[in-house]
Amino acid sequence: MQKLILQKIFNSLLVVFGVVCIVFLLFNMLPGDPARMMLGQRADISSVEAINRELGRDLPLSSQFLLYVNDLSPVSVHAIDDSSSRTFADPARYGNFIQIFSTSGHALILKVPYLRRSYQSQQRVTEILTDALPGTVLL
Repeated sequence: MQKLILQKIFNSLLVVFGVVCIVFLLFNMLPGDPARMMLGQRADISSVEAINRELGRDLPLSSQFLLYVNDLSPVSVHAIDDSSSRTFADPARYGNFIQIFSTSGHALILKVPYLRRSYQSQQRVTEILTDALPGTVLL
């Protein structure tokens, strides 16, 4: 019985990982530039580059994926001292979090998954989903 339960848990984790990979690849490999979507087609190059740097799209795809998984995961590694780091545990972004373990400058924290911000409305995706949830449940 335990073996079956462990196998089901392992299979469900594989499915979740597969979905995360597919969603990441769809958003990063399909044509279209989020910076252009946010600023419009007539935006200057320096503004587009600044938005891409802010979104982390100037990094290699593997680094973008690791940052994406780190944001989605409820248990993740974050910098606690360096506010200029891309993995800084910012309370404005992650809300309340619990520090589980820390070493020199980095900490393992328990947090609510951060789904980032909408490219179009700049609103947190969590807020958009929360607003749509009552209607979805009613349906």
